Amino acid sequence: MKCKMEQDRIPGWKGSTAAQWAVIQAYALASLPGRVGAALWQTDTAQGERFTECLEFLLKDMAEKHKPT
Repeated sequence: MKCKMEQDRIPGWKGSTAAQWAVIQAYALASLPGRVGAALWQTDTAQGERFTECLEFLLKDMAEKHKPT
């Protein structure tokens, strides 16, 4: 994720545009670990909502920790 963010010059969660954030979400869902829960992404079930919430938290956390200095 860090490499993808650096490649796309995404400064972090707060400094990114909606389009940049959508690219990061899509990349995470397409990656091998993300594929497991990709079917749950934004589904209207308790498990889907929890997966979406956890993925958002993970991506935001990664973006903040790896933003360029």
